[in-house]
Amino acid sequence: MAELIVREFQEGEDATRRAIVELGTQELRKTYQPRESGGQCGCKPTGILVALNGDVLVGTAEYAKTAQSIYLQGVAVHPAHRGQGVCRALVSKAEEIAQNANVPSLALCAIEETGNVRIFEKLGFQVKRRSVAANHVSPDGGPVTQVDMEREIA
Repeated sequence: MAELIVREFQEGEDATRRAIVELGTQELRKTYQPRESGGQCGCKPTGILVALNGDVLVGTAEYAKTAQSIYLQGVAVHPAHRGQGVCRALVSKAEEIAQNANVPSLALCAIEETGNVRIFEKLGFQVKRRSVAANHVSPDGGPVTQVDMEREIA
């Protein structure tokens, strides 16, 4: 495996990034989807990170800087590159951004039914709140659980 590099998104990477997001969320859509009324768990991104394995884009994450945190959203890893530290590398880069911006934490939300809460717990995030997701539902229209998580910056 080539060296994994995480950097800011660059112009011209739109199509590849959209493909990663589509592939990365395809499996999740079997568990939850956005409500028809729209909305999302998160806020308007102020930046986008991409992870590259050599010159191949393998993961991405959006982030938004707030007064208290760097808020991660839209984290997606190409299925063929899962379990190779891509998500960890994206989170580490977000932590670096938080340190440089002098904000005390990283934050995100995950849908509990996907199993992603455990992944983020392994990356040092702690559950702050569980609630019925306002902007997402199961494929049959039922409720899913939104888990708000936070990781203090060392």
